[in-house]
Amino acid sequence: MEHHHLNKAGELLLKYGPKSITMDDIASQLGISKKTIYQEFANKQEIIERVVNQNMEQLAADAAEAKNKAANAIVEVYLFNQIILDISGLVKVGFATEMSKYYPETWRIIEPKWNNLLLEIITNKLKRGISEQLFRPELDTNFTAMLRFRQLRSVLNSEPVRPKNMDDSTYLHKLTEFYLQAISTEKGRLLVR
Repeated sequence: MEHHHLNKAGELLLKYGPKSITMDDIASQLGISKKTIYQEFANKQEIIERVVNQNMEQLAADAAEAKNKAANAIVEVYLFNQIILDISGLVKVGFATEMSKYYPETWRIIEPKWNNLLLEIITNKLKRGISEQLFRPELDTNFTAMLRFRQLRSVLNSEPVRPKNMDDSTYLHKLTEFYLQAISTEKGRLLVR
């Protein structure tokens, strides 16, 4: 039952943001008393931590599945884009900002884990692409991974760098085209086209 309650609470927190959702809201949506919620979770901060950790585990699993499905690193990049778009559709714009402002202790723990996970996923894709001779061998993988990380964060955080009226999907597609053209070998560019 606790797992179900955590999932439902997670949906609310991600959709409306940690500031907007109260323990009363969670109890009401679950159709249980606030007392029952507090028997399962110490406080809202615990729910937030568990929800974010659960979502990071899911991201890692989805990334591994995309890697296994993908015929090559370029296909894997596009499959991972869909994962990012799915996340951006579930998470309230400004979620990270609310976390850093209203739950700074929790965010100080979670943010580095999240960043490291994304960087690891991106770096592994780069290494795969280099080994498949689809990405340029002289790439500085750490620097390139950081640039791609920033691109993906700009989608997830809906940063104001994008043109007005451009949806997440179009924006991410344009960023990905730019990224892949910059890092691909001639063989890789043929696959991108």
